[in-house]
Parts: sequence; structure tokens; C-alpha cells
Amino acid sequence: MKTLETALEKRYVFSYIVRLSRGRTDIVQDPYFETVQARDADGRPYGKKRKQKKPVPEGISAHDAKVLTKVKRRAYKLDNAISICGIRFGWSSIIGFIPAAGDFVDFFMAWMVINSAKKVEGGLDKSVESKMWLNVMIDFAIGLVPFLGDFAGF
Repeated sequence: MKTLETALEKRYVFSYIVRLSRGRTDIVQDPYFETVQARDADGRPYGKKRKQKKPVPEGISAHDAKVLTKVKRRAYKLDNAISICGIRFGWSSIIGFIPAAGDFVDFFMAWMVINSAKKVEGGLDKSVESKMWLNVMIDFAIGLVPFLGDFAGF
């Protein structure tokens, strides 16, 4: 029975990686980029698709749009900047492999993201800010566990 379970798990993981590598956006949403139909010089669509940065939502002030762009860019680099075989990870995961110091650097970079988000006009909602801090604290605590913490936070 144990071999059947592991075979099913491997099959699920393999099919998940294949779907990710084929660009299935229904599995994981990229917060920074969107896939759009490519167009030729005349503006006609053709078979290929390309990635482009997501536009800022309408109705946001220029200041908030600037803050949102800065926060999204930092968060993207920390969480999703690198892709190997369809598996996405960011600089936060790589820096976390440095014993102890990496966790503190990762904490500092997460603090920078939260600090940037606070610059929104009217301030950041306290419930959102507390959830952000909770995620950072959990990530920091798990990352302090030698070796296992690096893979759990990955």
C-alpha cells in the first residue's frame, strides 16, 4: 500500500510540474506578470504568447500606483524571480541557506517590503499589516531550524 501511495504522489508531483512548465496559469497565478497573445507589427495576433508586466489597476492614485509597483517588484524578486524546471523560487530562498545570517537578512528584506507597503495613502490596514508580520515571523522562526528550516521555507 505504501508503494501505491508514493507512486500516486510522484505522479501528482510530476503532472503538476509538467502543467507548470507548459504555462498553465490556472495552477499558480503570477502576481507580477500576465500572459498575453503576441501581436505582429500590424497588431494582428499570432500563435505565440508572451509575458508582460501586469498593469496597475484603475482608480489608484499615482502615488499608490508607484508604491504598489515597488512592493510587487520587491516581493516578486524575493519569492518568484528564478525558475528551474518549472519550479519557481526567489532570492529569499537562496539567502536563507546561509546559516543564521541568511535568516536575518531575509527578515530585513521582508521588513523593507512591509515598510514600503505602509507608504500607501491612508496607511496600510492594521489587519493586513498584522498578517504580513505574522507571515514574516513564522518564516523567520522556521528558517532558524538548521537545514530543515531552509527546505520548509523554500
